[in-house]
Amino acid sequence: MSYRIVTDSSANLPEAWVDQLGVTVMSLSYFVGDREVKGYEQGASFDYPQFYHLMRSKQKITTSCVNIEQATQTFEQILQAGEDVLYLGFSSGLSATFQSGAEAARQLQEKYPDRKVIAMDTYAASL
Repeated sequence: MSYRIVTDSSANLPEAWVDQLGVTVMSLSYFVGDREVKGYEQGASFDYPQFYHLMRSKQKITTSCVNIEQATQTFEQILQAGEDVLYLGFSSGLSATFQSGAEAARQLQEKYPDRKVIAMDTYAASL
């Protein structure tokens, strides 16, 4: 039985690790006004200088966690491919991202009783 490790962009994994280890990364987002910016896109670098420039220029920036729908869709694609899921999530003390992943895991475990869908709170904010 094989499994896939899933995490979220707060892990700040180097892209080489994501590729080498076959990790699936769900993206948290931030918003500048109405414009959404993904915290992670496979193969793309996050523009830290631009992000910090926006902060210094007093732009209103809000953040958004991974939601249940996003986690469900990500996990279900993996389950349908015949792999189990081990989700290592952003600290529940800092974001609702882990709760979304845990609820998606719970729902999908009921839908796919022969698969394993495990959600682990890392209690960490990054790598």
